[in-house]
Amino acid sequence: MIGAGHYGFYVYRNKRLIRRAERFNGLIPADQDFFAFRGRILIDDSADDAFNIDVKKSEILLSEEAEDALSEAIYEARRLSRSGWKNAAKILRAAANQDPNRKAAEALIEVDFPEFLPTDPDDAASEDERAKRAEKESARHPLSDEERDKARKEGARVTFVDQLDDNALWERSRDATLGTVVRINRSHRFMRMFDERFGEDADVVLLVQALFLSLASAESGTVRNKQELSDEVIEDVFVTYRNQASAAVYKVTAEALEKRFA
Repeated sequence: MIGAGHYGFYVYRNKRLIRRAERFNGLIPADQDFFAFRGRILIDDSADDAFNIDVKKSEILLSEEAEDALSEAIYEARRLSRSGWKNAAKILRAAANQDPNRKAAEALIEVDFPEFLPTDPDDAASEDERAKRAEKESARHPLSDEERDKARKEGARVTFVDQLDDNALWERSRDATLGTVVRINRSHRFMRMFDERFGEDADVVLLVQALFLSLASAESGTVRNKQELSDEVIEDVFVTYRNQASAAVYKVTAEALEKRFA
């Protein structure tokens, strides 16, 4: 009966079950990765003081000494239960022949992002300017030959690189065949945490890749359609924006996300 209501410790006092799926206030984290953990504690009435069992024999508040001892005793079992659960998920996905990045690429290649918004000008002069800016964009943000060949072969509009300038989290590029392509920095702290935590979950991978591709497409559309401003000025703003956003995501990853997912 693997599930949220069944993992943790089963505590027996004088051979009678008094607590089911007890996690002792975080000794076993409230996290799906620990669904495989089962512990059995067998005590008699001589342990009542150490376990702070109330008179009804149904509530337990570990003493500090008991909590420390129990935490030390279950360290290896807790680690194995987590790694075993995560490995089982990988095996199931492999059996189903699911490649998260391939699934995301197949879904995103079908998306047809709008060339301009209803409020953008659509006269001949504006269309000519859009074409010029798109051509300049391809020159300004090219894919490498290797990236281009791989992206076209796999139909992938999201590509991963080992690093980007100023440790930016993402950067857009443009390909004549695929249109807007987003390059994601796999070395950024957020992506390293994401890959470790969610990299095998096809649905979550698709959500994150869709977000970055949409951000890149929005940048591209702004450069091509905000024609009252020079494309050079807009590009400079977006570079600053990406760097600021990437630094902010780095900080929140280090100070909040990693603590939550530790």
